[in-house]
Amino acid sequence: MTMAKIMLQDTVRMTDDPLYQRLLGGYWQYFKPAARLKRGDYCMAAYGTLDGIITLSAPGDDYRGAMLSFTATGLPHPRKQSLILVTLDDGDGNPSTVRAINYAASGTGLGIIAFAVPSADAMLNGMKDATHYKLTFDGIRRSK
Repeated sequence: MTMAKIMLQDTVRMTDDPLYQRLLGGYWQYFKPAARLKRGDYCMAAYGTLDGIITLSAPGDDYRGAMLSFTATGLPHPRKQSLILVTLDDGDGNPSTVRAINYAASGTGLGIIAFAVPSADAMLNGMKDATHYKLTFDGIRRSK
């Protein structure tokens, strides 16, 4: 069997894969916390595409902050977690440059950049139905 034929068969198998189809169109996944927890505590939602994943998470208990995280192959994936300076532009004309947490997803080539947000309400109120994020760090610009 020729290499081209093998590659074509693999491509056909991949395009029939339901997960590939979901990522191709982009999809939301929600993670519900345990029923015994307070409403709004420890909730998480993620939007995944072939380009990467955007995760919205809210911790619980007395901590009211939240996290907006980006995961992708094109993001730095350092050996050790660090703070980096990142400009986040959501297309509203007011990009913000802040320190963000940068780390690698264990066992993968995926980098993660996580932004601390004052609260889940502040995070959700700042979102639009459709947003194209741009991250700039170390002079490198990445779109999500």
